[in-house]
Amino acid sequence: MNIWIRIATSADLPELLALVRDVLTTSLDASAASIRSLKDNAVKNEIWADAHPDKCVHLVAAVEGAVVGVVMIKEHWNLCNLFVHPSMHRQGVGNVLLRRAVEAARGVNSSRPIELYAVPAATGFYRRIGFTPTGRSREGAEHMILEPRIRNSSSPHCAA
Repeated sequence: MNIWIRIATSADLPELLALVRDVLTTSLDASAASIRSLKDNAVKNEIWADAHPDKCVHLVAAVEGAVVGVVMIKEHWNLCNLFVHPSMHRQGVGNVLLRRAVEAARGVNSSRPIELYAVPAATGFYRRIGFTPTGRSREGAEHMILEPRIRNSSSPHCAA
């Protein structure tokens, strides 16, 4: 399977919003209110990224032409969105997307840690990438940081 990573465009926005909604409504074990809040926040972030491409890293993953994932690092330090279609979980899509986004963010901001609030089901994934918990939390999500270093993401399965 070839995973193609590219910069998100305005033309992707409807497909990205549908992806976010699908992932949150099918993959998250949380209350309806929590899911609604996460969905609203993620949609706002996608719309913001579309309007401010110079202030973020906003990438999509595609397999056989279909968008299967999205990542956005706002202001080059705030990891706001990372969503992968449920049919593509545990196939390396999120790993490739996140590593590419971190590399791009580090090109602009090489000294500040990348930060995020991870839902409990995702903390193991982020720890494997190199994020560490800070001990803070917000609305059940754990605050995590990635210090200014990450392993090389070279892979024969991805293209920029």
